[in-house]
Amino acid sequence: MKIKKINKILVIVLLLISLVGCNHELVVTDLTIEEDTKFGGTYIHKTIDEFCELGFRYGDSVNVIFSNGYSFYDIPFYTGYFVRNDLPLLIAYPGYPYIEVNYNNGIGTYEEGKLNENVTATIELNEVGKYLDIQNAMSVYTSLDRNKYESDEIFGNFRPLSGGNINSDIIYRSATPCDNTYNRAECVSGLCEKYKINTIIDLSDSEEEIKNHYDNKDVNIPYWRSVYDTGHVYGLDISSDYRKQEYANKVVNGLRQIINNDGPYLIHCVEGKDRTGFVSLLLEALCNASMEELEYDYMLTYSNLFFLTKENNEKMYDAYYDIKFTDFITYLTSKDSLELITNENIVEGAKAYLEYGGMSLEEIDLLIGKIAQ
Repeated sequence: MKIKKINKILVIVLLLISLVGCNHELVVTDLTIEEDTKFGGTYIHKTIDEFCELGFRYGDSVNVIFSNGYSFYDIPFYTGYFVRNDLPLLIAYPGYPYIEVNYNNGIGTYEEGKLNENVTATIELNEVGKYLDIQNAMSVYTSLDRNKYESDEIFGNFRPLSGGNINSDIIYRSATPCDNTYNRAECVSGLCEKYKINTIIDLSDSEEEIKNHYDNKDVNIPYWRSVYDTGHVYGLDISSDYRKQEYANKVVNGLRQIINNDGPYLIHCVEGKDRTGFVSLLLEALCNASMEELEYDYMLTYSNLFFLTKENNEKMYDAYYDIKFTDFITYLTSKDSLELITNENIVEGAKAYLEYGGMSLEEIDLLIGKIAQ
C-alpha cells in the first residue's frame, strides 16, 4: 500500500514539474503563411517586431501547429540559426520579412509539411526563456555604420582566400556588392574596383534578383554594374543546405566560371558568412590549406562583421566554431570528430564534393591551376 501511495505521489509531482514554466496563455492563431522560396522554409505572416510585441521573446520555447496537422513542439525562437543541422527552430533573422519556421540546413518545412496557402498556423508559448542561455551565448549583431569599422575591407568582410598554396591575390570573398540590405553594397562595389575584380560568383541571388539590384538606382554601385555589363556576374541562387545535390551542382556550375573566365574573382552571398564560408573553405581545402588555416579564415568573418574573437568572448567563439565550422569540416571529410581529420582527408573531401556536384577530375585540375600558385 505504501509503495502504491508513493508511486501515486510521484506521478503527481512529475506532472506538476512538467507544467512548471509552461504558459499556453500566450497563443496567436489563424496566421497565414507562405513559402520562403529561397531556403524552403515557411514564413508566418508576422514581422519580427509584430511577433515580439505580442510577448514572445528570443530564447523562448514555442509550439508551432499548422491547421493540416503538421506541427513542431518545444522548438527554440532564435535570432539566428543556433541549432545543429537538421534541427528545427522558429527564427527571426535580421532582414527576413517575417518570422520563419525551418530546419537548419535540412529539408524545407513547406515541402515536408505539404503546406499551401490555405493552411494557417498557430504559435503558442511553451516555456519562457528555456533556450535563453544559447540565444545569449550566440547573439551577435552586425552594425550598418561604416564608422564603427577600421577599414572598408573589414566592413565589407572583404579579403583574399588564404591558406595552403592558394594564390593570395587571385580570388576574394566578401559581403554582397549589389544587395544593400546590410548597407554594404556601395562599399564592396568600391572594393571590387580597388582590387580589379573581373568575375563575380554571386551565391545568393537569382538572375531576376540580380537584375533588380542592377535597376535599383538608389544604390550607388557603378563598378559592380560595369562587371554585370560585361556578362561576368553569375547568379547561383543557392539555398543553405550544402549537403544537397542541387547545392553541390550549383556550386560546381559557379566554379566553372572561374575555369572559363579570367580573374581576379569574387565569391559572395549576402553577408559573406555561411554560403561564402562553405565555398571558400572548399576552395582553400582544395589547395592544401591546413585545419588551422581553414578555421582562421572561416572565423575571421565573425570578427569582421560582429567584432567577435576568441580573445574577447571565448564561449561565444567556441559556440559558433562548434555549430558552424565543425559541421562544415566534418561533413566535407566524412569524419565524426575533428581528431580524426588529417590534411589528406581535407583535400580528398574537397575533391569528392566537387565530383559529387558533377565536376570531372580534369576540371578540378583546371580549377586548381587557376587559383593556386
